[in-house]
Amino acid sequence: MTASISLERLRLPAGFEIRHISAADAEAATDLVRLVDIAACGETTTTLAELINDIDISNEHGPGSFGVFQNNQMVQFLNIHDNLVDTGGCFFDLFIHPEMPKSEMLEIAKELIGAVETYSREVLEISKMNSDFLKTSLYENDETFLQALAINKFESHRKYWRLRIDHKDSTGSSQTAKLPPADIEIRSFSESEANFLWMHQLSNEIFADHYDFNPMNFERWKYEFASGVNNPALWRVAYIDDKPVGYSWGSERFASEGFGYVASLGVLREFRSLGIAKALLNDAFERDAAAGLQGTLLHCDATNPTGATRLYESAGMRVDRIYVAYRKPVSQLNV
Repeated sequence: MTASISLERLRLPAGFEIRHISAADAEAATDLVRLVDIAACGETTTTLAELINDIDISNEHGPGSFGVFQNNQMVQFLNIHDNLVDTGGCFFDLFIHPEMPKSEMLEIAKELIGAVETYSREVLEISKMNSDFLKTSLYENDETFLQALAINKFESHRKYWRLRIDHKDSTGSSQTAKLPPADIEIRSFSESEANFLWMHQLSNEIFADHYDFNPMNFERWKYEFASGVNNPALWRVAYIDDKPVGYSWGSERFASEGFGYVASLGVLREFRSLGIAKALLNDAFERDAAAGLQGTLLHCDATNPTGATRLYESAGMRVDRIYVAYRKPVSQLNV
C-alpha cells in the first residue's frame, strides 16, 4: 500500500499545471532553487549534481518531487522526504519563484502544503510509526513561503546555520596550517564493507543524544552518505590510542562552485572538549585550500546546546545563511 498526492484535486490558478518530476527535470529545478538562493542571500552555491542527488531519492511511499509550471517554466518545486526510518517523520522543501506575482504564488503554495499534510497523514497511518510533526525549513526572509506556513498554522521551532571559511587572507596568502594535538591522530578512511559498518555504528553512537536524530539502517545510511556527492575518499577519522573517537565526512556537494563541504562532523561524548573536532575541521580546511578551493562550508543546528556553533566560529567560520525550521503537529494536519 502506498500514499500519493492527488494532483487532480489541487486547485491551481488558471494557466498553471503541476506534475511529478524526475532527474530529467533537475536542471529546471536547479535554476529555480538558484533564483531563490540569490533572492534570499545575494548569491548561490546550489549545483545540478546536488539536485539530481536529491530528487525522489528520499521517498519510500510515493512520488515525492513535483514541479508547478506556467508556460513550461517551473515556478514552484516541491520535494517531500518520507523516509520515516531515517527522519522520524515527513519533511518537505518548497521553492517559490521570487519574481512571479506573490498573490498567485501564495495561493499555489497553500494548496501544495495542504496536499503535503494529507499525504503525510496517509504515510503515518500506513507505516504505523510514531511521529509528532510534519517539518520544513526555509530562508528566514522567504516571505511568500513564510506566509503560506502561517496560513497553514505551522510554528517556528529552530534555526539552522550554514557556515563558511575562506582560504585566502586579505593579502592573498593561504591560511597557516594548524597541527592537531599530539595525542590525536587523523587518518584517511579506507573503504571496505567492514569499515563502513563500524563507521555507521560510530556515527549512530555520536549523534544518539542530538535533537531529532533517528538512526538509519546500514544500507540506507551507506546509500545516503557513501555515494553520489558524498565521497568517502574525503572522509577522515580521529584516533586516540588507536581508537576511533570522531570523524569528518568531506563531500563534493559544492565542488563545482569552488567550495569544500563537511557533510557531517562528530566526536564521541566522552572525548569532547579535547580539541578533536577543531583538529578535524582544520584538516578539512587545509585539504580544501591545498586543492585550490575557495573555501569550506558546513551546516549546523544553531539551537543545539552542545556548543558546536562556538566551535565553528572559534575555528574562523562565519554564518553566511540562516534557515528557520517550521513544524505542525500531526494531530493538527489539515486543521
